[in-house]
Amino acid sequence: MNANRKRLSVVAGTVAIVLAGAGAAFAYWTTTGSGTGSGTTGTATALTVTQNSTHSGLVPGGTAQPVDFTVNNPAATDVSITSVVISVSSTSNAGCTAADFTIVQPSKPSVGTPVLVAGTSSVSFTSGSGGAQATTGATLQMINRAVNQDLCKNVTVNLAYAVS
Repeated sequence: MNANRKRLSVVAGTVAIVLAGAGAAFAYWTTTGSGTGSGTTGTATALTVTQNSTHSGLVPGGTAQPVDFTVNNPAATDVSITSVVISVSSTSNAGCTAADFTIVQPSKPSVGTPVLVAGTSSVSFTSGSGGAQATTGATLQMINRAVNQDLCKNVTVNLAYAVS
């Protein structure tokens, strides 16, 4: 009988320990508290954009020219992008402004079709056929305004790219 009591005591003790552990786990996940601490996370590294196309011979009302670009991700972590917005940031002559140009924005990437830029890699976007993301439709064109645009002759048009 002593052996049975000893065995029952061991089983009861084990059950009590398991139940106490389950209660502690439940309390751990449902309790609240406060405190302070510190830690580290990954840091955000800015994406960079490189323009792959050159634009020459822009004239008022002339043909729109393709805007091709590459989004570079220097970070080790993957980034999903849903938008690239292109704008004229400046020209080499202050008398020729962004109002003298129009840009058709790229159709890719978009919220509906995000593009993954893997860590330490890049993705190219082209306005025509071919390339990693093919046909974005992005173009740059000089507008034929009802004013003298001689100040736009031989200027360099600087584009800015906003990636999100």
